[in-house]
Amino acid sequence: APPISRAEPSSRTPSERPREGPEAAIRASPSRPAKRTETKTSLYRQGKVTFERLHPVSAAYAEFLQALREAAKEDIAILLLGETGTGKTMLSQAVHNASPRREGPFVAFDVSTEEATVMRATLFGHTRGAYTGADREAEGVFEAADGGTLFLDEVTDLDWQLQGALRHACDYNQVRRVGAVQRVSVDVRLICATNVPLADIQTRTDAFREDLFMRLRQAVFEVPPLRSLPEEVPALARRLVEERTIGRGRPPVEVSDRTIAALLEYPWPGNVRELKYVLRRALVRCTEGVLRPEHLRLGAGAAPVSADRRSMRRRTHEWAIQTWLACDRNVKEASAILEIHPQTLRDHVRQWEEEHGSNGSAPPKVDGVA
Repeated sequence: APPISRAEPSSRTPSERPREGPEAAIRASPSRPAKRTETKTSLYRQGKVTFERLHPVSAAYAEFLQALREAAKEDIAILLLGETGTGKTMLSQAVHNASPRREGPFVAFDVSTEEATVMRATLFGHTRGAYTGADREAEGVFEAADGGTLFLDEVTDLDWQLQGALRHACDYNQVRRVGAVQRVSVDVRLICATNVPLADIQTRTDAFREDLFMRLRQAVFEVPPLRSLPEEVPALARRLVEERTIGRGRPPVEVSDRTIAALLEYPWPGNVRELKYVLRRALVRCTEGVLRPEHLRLGAGAAPVSADRRSMRRRTHEWAIQTWLACDRNVKEASAILEIHPQTLRDHVRQWEEEHGSNGSAPPKVDGVA
């Protein structure tokens, strides 16, 4: 079927584009004003993460960022490989803001968060009446990112059939909404990420299409895990603590040398994300002006290093519950510390109560965290 181009594709700014469609996608506009002191998370929500705002300490990480910055200038697909929590989503936005598409929209979508039954509609949109509950037509993340950058996290979670549809979109810059006959033209720069090692992608051709992989690997970057960048830990830890204290109008908290030493000894299987959660929870326990090792509760038996997404989801759930309990079960306070929506925390709490009972008081054991 002949393609249907978007109406007046260049006459609307990213902020004026329709915002219908999947709520799971994160849309960021560089023009949104900051409401408080900028953190990496708030910068991301405002679409302001740039390479200039990243401050590497080690030569190895500086070299990695410089190579990624150079690739950002070229309008090619980028594949980011790395363990969970290494900051691939943040880096993708930095790439967008350093690219010729910086004035267009940046749309991020985590493939692993969506049910397979509605994945096609999330990616490509749907017409009214395409399926039960589709009471209006909606664009997918491809159309939402038209003229800009689309970041697909955990792209290897796509099933075989959707991989074929994604390959077609890459080849012809066209998508077809669920329930539609004709296709829609889109102009999107694709950045994909996965925590599956490159060797596994190349050898498991039964799980990931080789023809799609060839199109996505125009530029491949392996994001280093935090344990391979020990020089980054002290400065990163102090910056995170400063953001949670001075950045929010609270009294400053010093990070002691003993605390830094404890942080350096831990392998950080959850990488920067785990470091952030551990420090946030430690600040809840810290009632004085110095953050000490005992506030961290880094166990003697650290969790094994693993990039397994299921185990990391479990750890994320347990960190959320630990923080909620440390805040005397105050959802509003705990969700603010975790920087997640209160409803997301309530979902964690509901799961925990189903497992432990609504009157449970002992926090679940988290290796290396409590």
